[in-house]
Amino acid sequence: MEDLRDQFNQLGMRFTAQRRMIYELFESSPRGLTVPEAAAALKDRNVGEVTIYRTIRALQDIGRLQWVHDGNGEHRFVACSSAHSHPVACRRCGRVVQFRTCEMSILEKLLSLETGFAIEGHHLEFYGICPACRADNDKKDQ
Repeated sequence: MEDLRDQFNQLGMRFTAQRRMIYELFESSPRGLTVPEAAAALKDRNVGEVTIYRTIRALQDIGRLQWVHDGNGEHRFVACSSAHSHPVACRRCGRVVQFRTCEMSILEKLLSLETGFAIEGHHLEFYGICPACRADNDKKDQ
């Protein structure tokens, strides 16, 4: 958590007990959480929705929280390591796994040439069916 504290300090923000609770909540949820789910989970711990929104924004800014679309198209937020990574989300159970392989330089150059944009970054998300759900589905088919 010390590196997280340093990253908040670099943003000019204190890493308060409430912000720590918010990060730990997201970190403990392999499916991620929506803002209302996070607010409900932290309601009894005196963490307000405004604090949750601000902390989510800060965690996104420092690369420690990403959003994914769930099966209903809602944004769920998932914790990720400080390294650049992307999510793979299961459409059945909602489990999210991070992957670090990301060689986008060729595509970014092509997009820049085709559109004239100076590409500054990207958000890449994959979805499918996780191994546990696939195995469960195979059992049902037998």
